[in-house]
Amino acid sequence: MSVRQQVEKDFVQFLEDHSKEVTKALSSMTKEYALKGLPQDFRLPIMPRFFTDLELAQLEQTTNQFLALVRSVPQRIFKNDIEKISVEFGLPELKAKWITDYFPPDFNTIGWARPDAYVWEDNVQFMEQNLTTGIGGFSFVELVNRFFEEHPAILQLRAKYDLQPLSVIEGIRNFFNEPTFRGKQVGYLDAIVPETGRVYDMEGSFLVDELKKRGALIHYFETEHATSKNDKVYFDGKHIEVFLRNFPGDLISARLKDLMPILKSCGARNCFMVETPYDLVLMNKLILAYLSDEKYRHYFSKSESDFLDKVLPWTRRFNSELVSVAEREKNNFVLKKGIGWQGRQVVMGANSSVDDWKGAIANALRDGDWILQKVIEAPLVEMPFLVDGEIKFGEVYQISAPFMFAGKLGGFSCRNSVPGGSKLLAMQGGQTGRTTVYKVGSKT
Repeated sequence: MSVRQQVEKDFVQFLEDHSKEVTKALSSMTKEYALKGLPQDFRLPIMPRFFTDLELAQLEQTTNQFLALVRSVPQRIFKNDIEKISVEFGLPELKAKWITDYFPPDFNTIGWARPDAYVWEDNVQFMEQNLTTGIGGFSFVELVNRFFEEHPAILQLRAKYDLQPLSVIEGIRNFFNEPTFRGKQVGYLDAIVPETGRVYDMEGSFLVDELKKRGALIHYFETEHATSKNDKVYFDGKHIEVFLRNFPGDLISARLKDLMPILKSCGARNCFMVETPYDLVLMNKLILAYLSDEKYRHYFSKSESDFLDKVLPWTRRFNSELVSVAEREKNNFVLKKGIGWQGRQVVMGANSSVDDWKGAIANALRDGDWILQKVIEAPLVEMPFLVDGEIKFGEVYQISAPFMFAGKLGGFSCRNSVPGGSKLLAMQGGQTGRTTVYKVGSKT
């Protein structure tokens, strides 16, 4: 039995042997963390995932290999021809002057990602790449981490095991401590609601505050309080050399007036944007079809093709030729729009009536920028839940999405279904629960 299997066994045994103590403690903690911002409409499993150091290293390597292939598509298949890419992906904004004037067509920049994946035993299956700095969810993930750090079972098992939480905040701090960024002033650009001009939530200020506590030279950047001179941008009297935006490139155009000094500064090479606006392409799920479809495999080596067959489910750009198979095998497929967030514009055949599925097919054909993807046959995992003051076990599906910061693993967004619930595990709302990840080792 491996150390991971042993700690999982001991964790469950502790829950069973100390059920009254655990339920009392967790019931109190749930109320406390609801006040801190952990939504009560999420069903929180009361057991984390455990990985050994070797398993995490292997997952980091696999994820980097997958993301490198994603980034290679514009060059391999389109030779970085922005005209061709904009037409193929339905992204006319790629040809806008605010991109072409200030950002050379480079898809291999230092960036972030949070690819959604099922991870079990020696298997990793990616369903989405989420290659953008607009991945979000940092504050929620950190709250879940802190919740488990107070878990009675974790406190008890630390006497026997080396249990290290994987903090996404630490992952980001390590990113800005790399030689490329060390000592540079960072401006954090928060996502805002276009209709109101207000931020979506308080995640940005939470993240900035936590990074400042760890010594990062980061500022919650507000454009109305910034100044610019000679294509350099200043905030609080400091020259901002790095910009981090908590929103994807498709939302920049709605804020051009506010962001233009920053874009000009990037064009003059007076500052650096973590992940350029070309994440418009890299985060688009259409790119997965080029990795999966056999007709593009001549762009990849035999070993790369074998790797893609192993880690990526069958994925095609949806068209009229695929309608019959989609209708005939609806329970085996999911439709996804190229750019969509938080489970919106994702339709699972198994969750849809025949009429609703046909409606989704018609909509996807009309839009022209959807993919058809085979549902991953991941195993169900038995997890404990706190239900009405009692510990109950149920089988769930579990996604382990690694946060990747310039190739370094920096935490996870672990989402799971509720017992008997859907495989549609969105970041926000719906029947979705969360847990966290610990790196485990034996103290002996």
